[in-house]
Amino acid sequence: ISIIMLTFNKEGIKKRNNISSTSIKRMNLELYLGNLVFVLCIFVLINIIAYFLLGDELLTKNGIIFIVNSFVFSICALSIGFLVSKFCTNKESISGVVNIIGLGSSFLCGSFVPLSYLPAYVKSIAKVLPSYWFNYNNDLIANITVFNFNSLRPIIFNMLIILLFALVFFIISIIYSKRKVKFG
Repeated sequence: ISIIMLTFNKEGIKKRNNISSTSIKRMNLELYLGNLVFVLCIFVLINIIAYFLLGDELLTKNGIIFIVNSFVFSICALSIGFLVSKFCTNKESISGVVNIIGLGSSFLCGSFVPLSYLPAYVKSIAKVLPSYWFNYNNDLIANITVFNFNSLRPIIFNMLIILLFALVFFIISIIYSKRKVKFG
């Protein structure tokens, strides 16, 4: 997403967008929604491949909840990529920032090492990252056997936390865009 958005940071395109009658807020919303369509297409493609690899196991109750959790996290990843594109101006800096965010949060949040093995202080730090809530949800989904509102409530709550992160990252990118246009 950040690399795609880099195109809109080119000097000529940026100047044309800044003088258009479309507000920065609306332009960012349209760009975000366009990127959301791209993410949705990639998400569908990945799930088609997963279905060929896993078969009907993917379509179990647990599998469907895993898919929904992944989609929610994809929206958050889109927001992070969108935010990174506002701060970084070239491919090299985007690659560095994305690697730090991706790998750093993966190490801290239980992607490489299960959350149960991480010390309490690492988990405390990890709670400020959306990856923690995604991985925590994956652990909850893997262990769920009874499907009712009470058993799904923590999973839904964690998904809402991830969506809240996405919203915060998107709002920060809009605010930064407005200030960048206003102050140069």
